[in-house]
Amino acid sequence: MTAEMMSLRGVLEKSADADLLREMIGFAAERLKKGAIAAFSGDLSAPVKALNEVGLIGVAAVQERMTYGTFAPLSERTLAARRARGRTGEKPLIDTAQMRRVVTYSILNKGQGE
Repeated sequence: MTAEMMSLRGVLEKSADADLLREMIGFAAERLKKGAIAAFSGDLSAPVKALNEVGLIGVAAVQERMTYGTFAPLSERTLAARRARGRTGEKPLIDTAQMRRVVTYSILNKGQGE
């Protein structure tokens, strides 16, 4: 078993969102499988389309988790710093929403990301 698979298994076993993660991984695997089958049938653009679908689904899932997820409350120090900047929100990870907006994905060719 690869280190990546072992790490993923650890996340799935420890996460409060384990069922959601399993469902998303299953959905992604099904999309990729369909892309591979389509490629073997002659549609050579299908794998890239499938990877893009999976990437967009992953981005949406991360953004949704950042917006609606359950997190530890912010410390009073953080809240005071936000108020000093004119911010009133108390939601972790959402202050300016800049981090949420820049979540993205990329498709790399083999060896490109190493």
